[in-house]
Amino acid sequence: HLKRIHPAHITLVLNNEEELDLNLSAGPSTFSNNSNNIQQTEPCFPSAPKRCRQLKLYGLTEGNNLTDEVKNSIDESLIKMIVTDYQPLSLVENSGFLEYSKKLQPLYKVPTSLSITTDIWTSDNNIAYLTVTCHFIFDDRLYSPVLATREMHESHTGVNIANLLSDILNEWGIKDKIISWMFLKKCRTLVGHFKHSVFASEKLKELQTQMGLPVLKVIQDVSTRWNSSIHMLDRLVQIKALLSAAMTFLPRAPDLLTALDWELITDCLPILKPFDVMTVELSGEIYPTLSSVIPLVRGLQHTLKSIITNTTAGNALQKIVIEVIVRRLGILERDKIVAKSTFLYPRFKKAGFGLIENANNTEKLLMEELSDILNNKHQEDTCSVPINSINVESNVLWKQFDTKVSQIRSTLSTGITASLIIRQYLEMPYLNRKQSPLDFWKKNKNTFPELYMLQMKYLSVPATSVPSERVFSKAGQITND
Repeated sequence: HLKRIHPAHITLVLNNEEELDLNLSAGPSTFSNNSNNIQQTEPCFPSAPKRCRQLKLYGLTEGNNLTDEVKNSIDESLIKMIVTDYQPLSLVENSGFLEYSKKLQPLYKVPTSLSITTDIWTSDNNIAYLTVTCHFIFDDRLYSPVLATREMHESHTGVNIANLLSDILNEWGIKDKIISWMFLKKCRTLVGHFKHSVFASEKLKELQTQMGLPVLKVIQDVSTRWNSSIHMLDRLVQIKALLSAAMTFLPRAPDLLTALDWELITDCLPILKPFDVMTVELSGEIYPTLSSVIPLVRGLQHTLKSIITNTTAGNALQKIVIEVIVRRLGILERDKIVAKSTFLYPRFKKAGFGLIENANNTEKLLMEELSDILNNKHQEDTCSVPINSINVESNVLWKQFDTKVSQIRSTLSTGITASLIIRQYLEMPYLNRKQSPLDFWKKNKNTFPELYMLQMKYLSVPATSVPSERVFSKAGQITND
């Protein structure tokens, strides 16, 4: 009867008068109640306790808290939603989600994230201690409690530290929840060993030669070049198998990268490589670069969104970089100089923009600038007409009117001409991506002389300061020599 007559909301009154909200989801109730007639064929509450046990209870509480079974069930559903809908883990920190969750179940406490830090300290008695702290914000206050402080009896190797950290995190049940590990330092240590050890580098070269593979050396990253870290990781992946084999012959080898380290590297590299490609593309000196910024940013977004990640860290990195691109680079379409440079690139024109509104605004800006050029040119070409001596007095009277009409006619003429020039340029076929835009403007210099002047102004602007950096690099080499 309860499922059939009262499916929307059921309140069971137990012998101890404890009320439990069952919150059963179903369609609208068919129960009818008015002042004259109450349509009801059965008692409101079941008499047999078996009837109650057959109902599936949601929101069952113990005092003021949810039972562990119910809380775990909701947690699993939340995780399933995040994974299925590709939502970031930070979803549980959004104010809108927290308010929505509180409305659904006020007693449910949404899981939160925290940061973990660790350090090793040695006392005056030469006793080493490892401390692990966690950091989180609660009730608008920052907390940094200590999870554990343990004495370290073993040597401070990476393996021993990792084992002790794992034990502490296991005790708190958060080991599997740590999604970010600092493995870049381990990679630098590994690469540095093969860079400075002649025996190690020769053994790696020997194994590559025996296998008939190209001889590839490790690449050490440098702090002044951010993409050198990408090159270092990429090379490690290329020689992963032979690197591990060479390590077995080394008497004092550094710590090997763990399976988790390799998994993170291979998952994050495809996300980082497009940035390296874009950097190289925008660092050229023999072709225009600023005009390619907007299309490359759009291509970067599309490429990153199409990458399929296999780890939580990879997924988090993917979402973060996409958000940063939108926030910091999306505004470039509205930058006048960058936008004009893109518009005047015959390979892109208006198709290089992400929003047609930005392309149209750029067209208007160029049309105004083009009209000014045409107007100045018209004034320079205007020749003074000799005034007839007989009509001198008459011309004096009409001078102001003639000047006004001449200005209006000049403005209308230059406006229409600028619009026609832009339209003719847009109607021309798009330039092939491998063809030089400078060659295009050289061939069409006489067809679009005014646009030719504008492209010289905007296509010459570089996208980066790399040319200046190269000058200092060459100067430094000369000075050192």
